Amino acid sequence: MGEISVREEDRGLNFEKHKIAYLKKGEEKQAWVDYINGATDELIERLSELENEINSGDNEPEGTLVMLHRALDQFLDKAELIEQSEGDMDFIKELRTEFQRKTDHLFSKGYIFNRARTWPQGYQGDHKTLETIYRNMPLSSGLGYYLDLAALGSNLAVGVRNRIKVLQGLVKEELTGRIKPNVLNIACGSCRELVEITPEIIDSKANIFCIDNDEDA
Repeated sequence: MGEISVREEDRGLNFEKHKIAYLKKGEEKQAWVDYINGATDELIERLSELENEINSGDNEPEGTLVMLHRALDQFLDKAELIEQSEGDMDFIKELRTEFQRKTDHLFSKGYIFNRARTWPQGYQGDHKTLETIYRNMPLSSGLGYYLDLAALGSNLAVGVRNRIKVLQGLVKEELTGRIKPNVLNIACGSCRELVEITPEIIDSKANIFCIDNDEDA
């Protein structure tokens, strides 16, 4: 049953793509606007329903997370269709900006989503956001709690945590058997990659220099 649903969803996306492709240029853009607006409204409705269930205490946690992932994935499939079909990046940016405006009241409730969307330190991937991903613990409540879980379980977040493990291994290997090596850590952030290899740092008597433009790091 699940496989059939996925195939039906794929056919629906392909149908929309081919249908819009035959429209005139101005009509085509308006069709994409209508398409993403409909997808956005559907996402807002689903997230609002989930939030009501969470707040009432009628939800089942695992099922709530599954439904949240499904709602996000279905929207992303539709958004990806537009980005693959429309070559006007200024137009794409306008759609993204409008999407963020319309959904801010929901996604701002998740600590990680909010930081990823607003860049409170002035740039993407600041050390506070990365540190939250390393710790792998949700910080929000209500709907935000599940948004945090979804963000922490995303491929990007898993990749960030795997990257730090690889980096720890590389530094540990370099320090092993060396005496007083000099290490320059650029864009060091919270120096998370050094925390778990403290014994190797002490044994090697390494001199570590950490540099970051962010004064809060």
